[in-house]
Amino acid sequence: MKRLAIVAAVVAAAGWTPAATTKVEHKLLILVNSADTLYRVDPTTFDVTAVGTFSFPDGTTDRITDIAIDRKGRMWAVGFEAVYSVDRKTLACTRLASAAGHELNSLAIMTSAMLPGRETPDLMLTAESSTSTIYMVDPATGALTPVGDMGGGLVSGGDMTWAPGVGAVQIATDKAGYEGLVHLDANTFTAHKIGTGWSFQKVRGIAMLPAGLLGVSEQGELIEIDAQSGAATLRKQDSVVFYGGAVGWDE
Repeated sequence: MKRLAIVAAVVAAAGWTPAATTKVEHKLLILVNSADTLYRVDPTTFDVTAVGTFSFPDGTTDRITDIAIDRKGRMWAVGFEAVYSVDRKTLACTRLASAAGHELNSLAIMTSAMLPGRETPDLMLTAESSTSTIYMVDPATGALTPVGDMGGGLVSGGDMTWAPGVGAVQIATDKAGYEGLVHLDANTFTAHKIGTGWSFQKVRGIAMLPAGLLGVSEQGELIEIDAQSGAATLRKQDSVVFYGGAVGWDE
């Protein structure tokens, strides 16, 4: 378990997700965030506990819209202004690259099998609000490279992650009544609706639970999502305006 440290933004790569690897539910670390604060979520009670506040040592400000944690335990974040590396002890955000104009609203570490010809074990992906393009993020520079398109009139509504038994999934909307989970094809990132959508609005973050997914919304809702059917059930109501989520190992 030491070599896995912590998984990503929701999950790391296929084949070694926390739940699939250890089956030890109490070891799962579930994190969610608002624009300025990181929280921990209890996977049984759905209680939310503040961990700390994001800071920007370079004097800039931003709203953190999502976070991710790679297999080495490093934390990353995106905001409406930039891509960041994050010190997990202090939550200080170091700007890697400007993303002004992109309005990035998701971040995840995915298996390299999502793209052909990749030799590294994982890749970092992001998307921007209300657009269909999926980008690869260079963790060294924060540079964004387009790698696919959701198509079908679907656009990013929030976070993405890896769901065991399903694959890459993302929160999406068609701006015509559908808001819910979609499956992303490898190589092309073409999106396919899972189910008929949910009645919740502005669900932004997702993270893996011991069974299923956790969704969090701007309305402070903590929602349990069935990744196979897309069905969503309210588990807890909070006052926090949630934006993103990540999952990994408790230390």
